[in-house]
Amino acid sequence: MFEYRSIIGQWSLIAACLVATVAMVSYPQYVAAGQLVMETDLLVDPTRPAGWMSEPARQAKVARPKVRVDYILYSQHRKMVSINGKSVLEGRDWNGVKVLKVEAKRVLLSWQGQRWFAAVTSAKGTGNNPVRLRRTQ
Repeated sequence: MFEYRSIIGQWSLIAACLVATVAMVSYPQYVAAGQLVMETDLLVDPTRPAGWMSEPARQAKVARPKVRVDYILYSQHRKMVSINGKSVLEGRDWNGVKVLKVEAKRVLLSWQGQRWFAAVTSAKGTGNNPVRLRRTQ
């Protein structure tokens, strides 16, 4: 024999869940916790300390990658630069830094909208000027 109470109980539980879901979709100002919240308000955590968001959230600034130009290879047919020991052709990327233009004495670099020139740096402590090689005809 069927127990009508359990079947009716199950159907009433399903109907209650359906009504609650429709109400939450139709009226977004009601939240599951039963609080009335306007659409522009944020949900409030009752366990947070007072004044925890009194200052606007600060975004961490990402520093521009440190670039050391080891050498520049500049010719009519080939333009390449060594950045931190890695050879990069003109127009290519290295760790998010794009080599825009390779010139004989400097390189134009770009990173997140910032552009700057970098030149060959001498070895630490030597104070020597960078070596320049020219091909003779």
